[in-house]
Amino acid sequence: MPPLVISFFTPDYEAWAQTLIASCERHGYAADVQAVDLPGLPDWRSRVAQKGPAMLAAMRLHGCPLLWLDADSEIRERPDLFDDPPFDFAACQAPASGFLRSGTVYVRPAAWPLLQRTAELCLLFPQQGHERNLTAAWLATRQLYRSEILDSAYNTVPSMLDDDDAPDPIYILSNHESGGGYRNPAQPAAEAAPR
Repeated sequence: MPPLVISFFTPDYEAWAQTLIASCERHGYAADVQAVDLPGLPDWRSRVAQKGPAMLAAMRLHGCPLLWLDADSEIRERPDLFDDPPFDFAACQAPASGFLRSGTVYVRPAAWPLLQRTAELCLLFPQQGHERNLTAAWLATRQLYRSEILDSAYNTVPSMLDDDDAPDPIYILSNHESGGGYRNPAQPAAEAAPR
């Protein structure tokens, strides 16, 4: 059973979200991509931490396998791995820091403890952002469900496109560079615009 693609976006990401929704439609995924207003949150990291509660709420609402994709993501090639995987949770891991990357996160209802703990941590420590809180929750609960660390082909960023070690194929392109830049949807994929 293919997962439901979920995400949220703030007004400044609406064009990206439309690109994500269109790519879901092209590849046969149902999507629940919501516009949100997050006033009063002091910084980007605190806004990103809202992924934890949003994923928990989506699991409560839908009760089915979910694939979180950041609103600035785009499915480039259908990732069949998620149609009936042998795991309950999957994410990419940043090689340098060891933190789980939160741009592409697959989760089944069996990983409820992870979703619940991540949401709790994100509410308690929003300044830590989602990746640190997701990683801490995973380390505390991973013995309760089956996990998989995904290849970078499932969360490729623009700076990887010109790299000799770039994944092939690229299933999911996240157009945001956590290091400080993003690609404008009007630009070709290999070009990154400064933030």
